[in-house]
Amino acid sequence: MRLLHRLQGLGQSLLGHDARLQQRLLSPAELLSLRRQAQGAALNLQSLRDSRHPQLGDLRSPQRGSGMDFDESRPYVPGDDRRFINWRLLARTGEMYLKLFHEERRSQLFLLLDRSASMRMGSQGSLKVTQAARLACLLTCLAEKENMATGAAVINETTHWHRPMIGAQAQQRLFEDFIAAAPPLEGSGKADLQQILIHIEGQLPAGSVVILLSDFHSLAAQHEAALWALVSKHRVIALQIDDPLEHKLPKQKGLRFSASETGAVVALDGQDEAMSQSYRTLMQQHRDSIHQRLSSLGIETYRFSTTDDLSDTDLLRSHLHGK
Repeated sequence: MRLLHRLQGLGQSLLGHDARLQQRLLSPAELLSLRRQAQGAALNLQSLRDSRHPQLGDLRSPQRGSGMDFDESRPYVPGDDRRFINWRLLARTGEMYLKLFHEERRSQLFLLLDRSASMRMGSQGSLKVTQAARLACLLTCLAEKENMATGAAVINETTHWHRPMIGAQAQQRLFEDFIAAAPPLEGSGKADLQQILIHIEGQLPAGSVVILLSDFHSLAAQHEAALWALVSKHRVIALQIDDPLEHKLPKQKGLRFSASETGAVVALDGQDEAMSQSYRTLMQQHRDSIHQRLSSLGIETYRFSTTDDLSDTDLLRSHLHGK
């Protein structure tokens, strides 16, 4: 198990010192392609909403605000807010009534995008954080097409919060955070995942769609209570991002990795069959433990590799809709 413990902390692999890590994760052309893909995709994020909760929008509220339409009046009850008395009805009937309004609330998508140290590695295709950013941008575009407000928590050494909104400017702010350069993290600071989950659960209206994009290397028993609270109110889906190197070692000698947490160098021999088999076993156990922990909480978990082609819409549909 000691080998697994050390491997979980890997931040950068053979791509770790590539100059491209100082650039944005996705180019403008890639973002444009994702937008076009979303427009043509036969995917329905609205169908992912949690059926245990009433449809958002079927709410009556005595409060004024954007998107509020007058619905009806009811007799005034002592303690009601006098600002919403129907004065015209009072003048006509001599009795006090309170105006009720129909509040239209958009369905909401909330993304938790993990850009922590363990996500900033990749041996084939791209970095894990780059693949996660692609998925986050694509999901945001799909939500925009369906008129869903999208918010996010973007985890670096600190967490950047985006409250659910809709519109081009809000989408651009999300994209800028999703695709920001992801060089190796030098600090030792870590975001508090438990507090992040608690905050998400408390801020979203019941029935929202919450999608977690991470390798889940930091997931632990201490997070289960917060995840359970989140699942009790929302549809929660986990998209686990992994790299081929986390399944097996290439058949090479002198493989060297820099550990993101300590800067220590880990050397492995991919031609040593016993070491390779031990590696495969330990990494499989690790993946199984993550899947079992999420499944036990009722969270659907789907795996995306750094080598997956996300332009294959059938791949995304099969994962999100189980088809």
